[in-house]
Order: sequence, then C-alpha cells, then structure tokens
Amino acid sequence: MKTKASNNALKNNDFTSVKEHIYELIKIRPQTLETLTLLGFKNQTASARLSELEDLGLIKSTGENLSFFTSITDPTEQRLHAQARQQTYYLNWVKRGKENGYFKKYLEDINVKL
Repeated sequence: MKTKASNNALKNNDFTSVKEHIYELIKIRPQTLETLTLLGFKNQTASARLSELEDLGLIKSTGENLSFFTSITDPTEQRLHAQARQQTYYLNWVKRGKENGYFKKYLEDINVKL
C-alpha cells in the first residue's frame, strides 16, 4: 500500500537516493531491470541498487532470464532473505579461495609458524 508521502515523492521525483526511488517503484508493482532502464535509470546503477536492496532483504528476484523484483514486506522473510544472500556470498568466497589455492597457502604458512 502506498503512503501519501510516497505518492508525492513519486510525482515530484523527491527522493534522497536512487535506491530509495527504485525501492518505492518496486513496492508499487514488480519491476525488471529493463523497465527501470526504460524509466531513465542507467543500467549499471539500477543493477547495483537492486543488488543492494536484495542484500538488505527488502526485495527478491523471481525468474531466471527475465527477473522481476518484488518487495518483501514480512520482517522475518526480509531477515531470512538477507541471511541467505550473505551465506551465498560467503560460499562463493570460499569456493574461489579453494579454486585459487588461497587456503592451501594460508594453511602452509600456519604450519610453518607452528
């Protein structure tokens, strides 16, 4: 449900940040990256703000090829979504570390010091 302040901000483009503007648009109706670029946002900027909003657990993407971004209103679901994103980032970091041999080098350094 839109608030009166949100309606006025949308009409007047009176937002403190691009992220806030994108979030308000998504709260009104699901958006795609493509529709946001058609609304005048730069592709890279919109993509970065969408990622930040997902990291905060405020929105989620649906679909694979053409993702629609929808708002998450339930605080528990927001927290769980943010935690899942953090877990994904962590697992990708560990995977890259293993693939590039960073952990092996680190463990070798520890063994030398012991």
